[in-house]
Amino acid sequence: MPNNDKILHYTANRKGGVVVSMSLQHPRITRRTAIQAGTIGLLGLGMNHVVGLRDLSAKPAKAKAKAVIYIFLSGGLAQHDSFDPKPDAPEEIRGEFSAIQTRTPGLHICEHLPMLAQRSNKWALCRSLTHPCNEHSDGHLLMLTGRSKLPTGFDRNKPKPTDWPSIASIVSQVVSPRNNLPPAAVLPEVLIHRTGRIIPGQFGGLMGARFDPWFIKASPYNARSYGAYPEYGFHHERGAENPKNLIFQAPNLSLPEGLSRNRLENRLGLLAQLETQQRELENHAETESFDRYRQQAISLLADAKVRQAFDVTKADDRIQERYGKNSFGWSLLMARRLVEAGVSLVQVNLGNNETWDTHQNAFPNLKNFLLPPTDRAVSALLDDLEESGLLDQTLIVMAGEFGRTPRVFKIPKAKKPGRDHWGAVQTVFFCRWRRARWNGRRCVRPNRGLSCCPARNSRSTGGDHLSFAWFAENHRLARSYGSATFHLSRPADSGVALVLTALRGGFMTQGALVRQLRQHMESWRSAGVQFLPPGKRPLGAAPSIAEGGSLETRRRQLEVLAQEVAQCTRCPELVKSRTQTVFGVGRPGVELCFVGEAPGADEDAQGEPFVGAAGQLLNRIIAACKLRREDVYICNTLKCRPPNNRAPLPHESANCRDFLQRQISLVNPKFICALGTSAAQSLLQTTQSLGQLRGRFHDFQGIPVMVTYHPAYLLPHRNPGKKKDVWEDMKKLMAAMGRPVE
Repeated sequence: MPNNDKILHYTANRKGGVVVSMSLQHPRITRRTAIQAGTIGLLGLGMNHVVGLRDLSAKPAKAKAKAVIYIFLSGGLAQHDSFDPKPDAPEEIRGEFSAIQTRTPGLHICEHLPMLAQRSNKWALCRSLTHPCNEHSDGHLLMLTGRSKLPTGFDRNKPKPTDWPSIASIVSQVVSPRNNLPPAAVLPEVLIHRTGRIIPGQFGGLMGARFDPWFIKASPYNARSYGAYPEYGFHHERGAENPKNLIFQAPNLSLPEGLSRNRLENRLGLLAQLETQQRELENHAETESFDRYRQQAISLLADAKVRQAFDVTKADDRIQERYGKNSFGWSLLMARRLVEAGVSLVQVNLGNNETWDTHQNAFPNLKNFLLPPTDRAVSALLDDLEESGLLDQTLIVMAGEFGRTPRVFKIPKAKKPGRDHWGAVQTVFFCRWRRARWNGRRCVRPNRGLSCCPARNSRSTGGDHLSFAWFAENHRLARSYGSATFHLSRPADSGVALVLTALRGGFMTQGALVRQLRQHMESWRSAGVQFLPPGKRPLGAAPSIAEGGSLETRRRQLEVLAQEVAQCTRCPELVKSRTQTVFGVGRPGVELCFVGEAPGADEDAQGEPFVGAAGQLLNRIIAACKLRREDVYICNTLKCRPPNNRAPLPHESANCRDFLQRQISLVNPKFICALGTSAAQSLLQTTQSLGQLRGRFHDFQGIPVMVTYHPAYLLPHRNPGKKKDVWEDMKKLMAAMGRPVE
């Protein structure tokens, strides 16, 4: 049958005339479809909702009644100042807070989380979650999608159809709805930056906009302040701020004026009678999907339990006081009620975008505005779920887009210090079902030192890898499999898999959990996964500074990291063109580290940075500063030579960034000198030009950075006149180091 053929219809009217109309052959609109389209108005919906009502055609398998609450801390929680304190570290690492003993022997957390400390029998910590990104949008996408690499064409400034789908979107597709409610919800707002740009990673992405999660917008967009208003609102620089126009308001789920519940039921009954006359389409998936979405809308309007889930600001005062009469408390109370009503995954954005981004005034802001409402609200959630029996079937996860730097530092013009972004390590909070308590083993893969790197690094050669240890009760797994440290060949989907396993398979008793985990481990073993006995480290996994900390230990760790770099194949073009990787030269513990852009032909041949003409000029600069080459550490942002000595491409710098971070962490210099535009932009994660950056100090994870021209730019055939500018930059750097030169 031809498509879209024009057909003329002749219809006689009552006056004897003929009405001529033109239509298309496809699609044909049946009576039933027309009735369904018309009845949308019964529910207060418009034609703009039709697409959403027809989207989901597949009929997923019935899921068990289990749930996940994902508490997301936008901005990045400082692990040192919350769940991974370092009381014995130097002051610039330790920070201002003291550590307190929890209910679990040997486990300490921040003094400003006393209520959670008394409930440590209900939760566990993973202190070694890691990914390679230190930028907010990058980290949001990774932590909200469960992936470990950014998608092709990723744009930090806006969501794109090519982004990975969010975990909430995936759950919405693959998990069966319960009680006619969407499987996943995100509350109390969409994460939007104060500049108005929407943060990527929250939507359907590659799955399509029709799989965007259900956003419950109870909190208005706020570009001026942060935190748990109206009690704990604040500004990162100015302190306490609670704008009067901020009102936490549940969605309006009331029936239209004049339409009582009885009238709604009567209309639905009439609709049912009409539909019984047209049963020939009952086997069509679109009709079934439409009906399911309609039932969801009806549930939102007519189900008292569902409406109550949203009316959190009208809850009993005792309940509100328990959670806290603020946006943090109301959000978690709403999450708890949605779980009870039948929503399988609830993502709670605890604070608007970058609320937890404590670059400045970190300690007063955490102490006065952030930790107290979080401590109260999360503790109330745990108690409430346990008392209602829902803790047996609910997994709670709390994390941000990254952790924060080990070192405390102060940004320019800031009154008080804070910590920078740190993708290398963050601590993730877990609360699991009651029958599989952790009973004394509270920490999964603990970070025993300065929280700069995981105890066993999560990146290895041959792609993405995840390394962690799982401690079961009484070390039953540890006796069978050592420390149960393993590497997954494709952990990019592991975060999603964790949630979906909880939702689709249900939770188990301790013994069943251990048996299933053993089965998984055996299947991984047969697939070539490496299992290691306690104390062993996989080849190429660099340990942290915490595992020793002496110069000799760090030197050996640099050697291990250099082996990992030598096996890297992340950039196929560079792998083909390189003779060898060029890691770095020098020793850990030096005062000054020079960071260049990429190896050239001479460096590629010799395997050492800065050995050509530019290297000879750098040697003269070092000597003019009354230093020797042996007194500094020298490396590049890229470890492979680009073809034809071209400048590094952004994705190449991104692929090498985690190597550079770990390298600098192990060298631990007091100052860094960035040589050239590419080095400065990659190190500082900025798009500013070198002219805008040079001549003043910047910060890289607590280390002062001076930016200047690359020595190759100063060679006679290029711009030798810029040597004066470089020398001025070096004089400022040496003066800051306490080594003034003229």
